[in-house]
Amino acid sequence: MKTLVSQFIAVIAAILAGFVFVMPVAVPVHGVDITWYDGTGFWDETGKWFPAQLPGVGDNVTLNVAADLYTITHRSGNDTIRTITNDEIVVVNGGSSLTILLGGTNTRTLQTGGASAGTLNLNGGTLTNTGGTLRADADGVVNLSGATILNGTLTTSGTGVITTPSGGASQNTATLNGVTIATGSTFV
Repeated sequence: MKTLVSQFIAVIAAILAGFVFVMPVAVPVHGVDITWYDGTGFWDETGKWFPAQLPGVGDNVTLNVAADLYTITHRSGNDTIRTITNDEIVVVNGGSSLTILLGGTNTRTLQTGGASAGTLNLNGGTLTNTGGTLRADADGVVNLSGATILNGTLTTSGTGVITTPSGGASQNTATLNGVTIATGSTFV
């Protein structure tokens, strides 16, 4: 009898162990800090980022190559990142879009349009723009949807548009040129 009970327990243990290894587990995805470390180039060039991967939804992105000012062009696709720390020129065009979920800092230029259409979405959080410029050139769109911009310059040229579709805000000493203000937005 003791052997039969032992065998039964062993079978149940094996079944439960197999269930644990096969059962899908939801693991939250945590972003990483991703840094652009090479000169002028395209956002979609994996080899110019450290670690060598393209930034994604949960990632904090830093663009700050020591000593020089470079242009990083987001030319294709629709990408979303968590935050940005920018001390370079980032251009979003080629019909692409870049969405920043929680703001960050910009001390240089975040630009859309120019050579072709592009969209920059700031979907919340605060972007400290001290010394920086948010710029929408020809066919470029910057959407401030629930984002707060502190300081700096917001400007458009040609057919470029900066909009505040829902609850965008600009505070402190921001300079506004050609910005469309929607109901629910604040500029102080």
